Amino acid sequence: MSDTSQSEIRQRMLAQRLAMPSSTVSHCADRFPLRLKTFPPFKQARHLAAYQAVRNEASPAAILSLAQQLGKTTYLPLVRGETLRFAPVGPDTRYISGKFGIPVPDVAEETLRSAGELDLIIMPMLAFDRLGHRIGMGGGFYDKTLAGSDVKRRTPFLLGLAYSWQRVDTLPANPWDVPLHAALTESALYDFSH
Repeated sequence: MSDTSQSEIRQRMLAQRLAMPSSTVSHCADRFPLRLKTFPPFKQARHLAAYQAVRNEASPAAILSLAQQLGKTTYLPLVRGETLRFAPVGPDTRYISGKFGIPVPDVAEETLRSAGELDLIIMPMLAFDRLGHRIGMGGGFYDKTLAGSDVKRRTPFLLGLAYSWQRVDTLPANPWDVPLHAALTESALYDFSH
């Protein structure tokens, strides 16, 4: 449960992810929407957020494209202080370089939404376990952003996106960690919300 064990897991998983061939990354990205399109929290979501995949992260780009085709409003996160706000995006959105060099939507502040205004948030992760605990890159932005959310009522629904090899039996969890409701890999959908 120590920071060291989370740090060790983070380093090991990041190294493994960076070593993935680009053909595998692309193949997995194409499979994500196939597994998700019939999942009720996705089907029912009108406002959903994802993220810009970097450094071989599991890419939600095809999921965002499918959501836009289905008439859903899609968002990407922007770092604001210690938390995230969510900017609406579409095919014509312009991007600028944001924190950590990740491209972010170039939109007006008044268009940003809070997590509580969204139906579904698709989150990146380096590892997840059978209980829905996740380890991200270590900044804690999602945990801080979701700290006031009504997680038990599944508002918003929290879905982690990862590769199947990133699933582990147990992860160390901190009291402030916000668990996932579900996790999606290229080969399975794990629902922790029951």
